[in-house]
Amino acid sequence: MKVLITGSSKGIGLEIANYFFKKGAKVLLNSRNKKQLISINKKIKNSSIYPFDVENQKITEKNLAYIFKKEKKIDTIICNVGSGSIVNNNQIGSDYFNKVFKKNFMSTFNIVEFLRKNKKFRNIQIICISSICGVERIDGAPVYYSVAKSALNVYVKMVSNLIVESNCRINLVIPGNILFKNSTWEKKLKKSKLKTLNYINKHVSTKQFGKPENISSLCWFLSKKSNSYINGSSFIIDGGQVKSF
Repeated sequence: MKVLITGSSKGIGLEIANYFFKKGAKVLLNSRNKKQLISINKKIKNSSIYPFDVENQKITEKNLAYIFKKEKKIDTIICNVGSGSIVNNNQIGSDYFNKVFKKNFMSTFNIVEFLRKNKKFRNIQIICISSICGVERIDGAPVYYSVAKSALNVYVKMVSNLIVESNCRINLVIPGNILFKNSTWEKKLKKSKLKTLNYINKHVSTKQFGKPENISSLCWFLSKKSNSYINGSSFIIDGGQVKSF
């Protein structure tokens, strides 16, 4: 299996890359940070690096065409780029909204639309990493980030009916509060451990943080061709935080 993971130089993307590598997949690493990718490439032996910005449509299309030509076949694409850490509710205006929207929606949109336009690239499992902030109103969640993730969730559901024309399928993995090195939650714990733990205990029914492997293992499950009947589905991993059905 060959898997392309966007935003895989750190965080959840890197954790997914390591998980797939341990399962025997060839990992295609993507990030804007070429230096980080080179360093990771030395540790994940069965990998290749493709440094480019998926937020830019023209650059994405050019690089995807190159990757498919070089790799011949990609089985799974995991659209992982996104961040709530750049978001501040005190910053308002269209310029700031566009910045947040590009990172959390267009980074996936650019890849999926490329595949829709180029139907010769077939039988690809697309997995999009979203957030529970796009499912319902979460206390303390940034507005623009939530709007972008909500748009992503609706887009994946709607486009799933169209992407099957190329025998591709697309699904959503929707994490809640995932704790990992240098994550937003790790920073919050260092700043105010008691306040952060009280928030988790109050809002998460299992009273715990999620782990990166919770996300990685689900992505692995969805990538298997034996699960091709799953399309346009949303998988929430949040310890029971979301209250809506």
